[in-house]
Amino acid sequence: MSQIGTVPMADTAASTSRKPPCITSHLARAVFTAVLKDYQRPEVQEDYRRWKKERTAMAAGGQGDV
Repeated sequence: MSQIGTVPMADTAASTSRKPPCITSHLARAVFTAVLKDYQRPEVQEDYRRWKKERTAMAAGGQGDV
């Protein structure tokens, strides 16, 4: 297995517990910026509105947790 420093690469894929807070913050900012930019597209906004309406209807209809 390849290693970077002392942490095996397989252990780092989804875990933020081993990353310094500044790295996690930078990653979060990058994701937030990308999502914000994508949401500015009208087709994404419409898709979100449709999803939200469906979710609200399911919750009101007693479909349980979504």
